[in-house]
Amino acid sequence: MSGSAKSGIITKCLGGLYTVESPDGIYECKARGIFRNRGISPCAGDRVTLENGVITEICDRKNSIIRPPLANLDQLIFVVSTCSPAPNYLILDKFIAIAEYKGITPVVVITKTDLGDSTEIKEIYGNIGIEVIPWTTKKPILLTGSGRYLRGR
Repeated sequence: MSGSAKSGIITKCLGGLYTVESPDGIYECKARGIFRNRGISPCAGDRVTLENGVITEICDRKNSIIRPPLANLDQLIFVVSTCSPAPNYLILDKFIAIAEYKGITPVVVITKTDLGDSTEIKEIYGNIGIEVIPWTTKKPILLTGSGRYLRGR
């Protein structure tokens, strides 16, 4: 890596090493100690500037979540089953509420639609404007069009 500053997005954080994807390549970097002194911890999704294998700047975040530590999210996809295990609406509602509060678009994917009735889940979340995608391994055609939720992210 040359001495010129490059910008990119952190895609992986592991043990103080950060994988940064930049338009001209992928780099393994460390963060400057000043971030630790300021109580700032780089996380996946951060837009950063790096120079000589060191992250020198972390751009402002549009949002972040604590666990797992992620930043600048556009959407969160929640996967819930119709049965085995039965859907836990309380936990799903809490996660969706956090996503909405943080300005992150929630999407609900319902699995095992061939084994149980997904009508209740579709009605609950579909009626409040959340995109609901039914999915089963028996009919992969149900995923047609759902690639738009992942494209470019």
